[in-house]
Amino acid sequence: MHDADTRDEHMQCGLNAYYFWIYYSYHHLESVQSRWFRLTDTKLAYFKEEAGELMAAVDLANITTVGTDDKGRVLRLMSNQRFTASGQYDLTLRVDSDGVRNKWLTALHRVLPDRKFQS
Repeated sequence: MHDADTRDEHMQCGLNAYYFWIYYSYHHLESVQSRWFRLTDTKLAYFKEEAGELMAAVDLANITTVGTDDKGRVLRLMSNQRFTASGQYDLTLRVDSDGVRNKWLTALHRVLPDRKFQS
């Protein structure tokens, strides 16, 4: 497990994929866990730990909306299919810095059409 300082900067760009730790929140920020994410040109998946068992995944074609809260520290991805391990249609990600948020948004903008982003 990475400590908080390392986790903020822990984003790797691999061959057509991005990998990074981020805080994953479910049930609208009632509980927060750290998860390892893999974003490719076609899919977003998350794992309990790096190189661990797949917890959930969604085809990018099924992501309908990407938005942020007013402070920019919460990203929400909405899907038209159940996405999370608990069967939710939305994925809420809490970031600890503008840098992490910007890395996420940059990576998502590379793989999703602009019309899916809320300002």
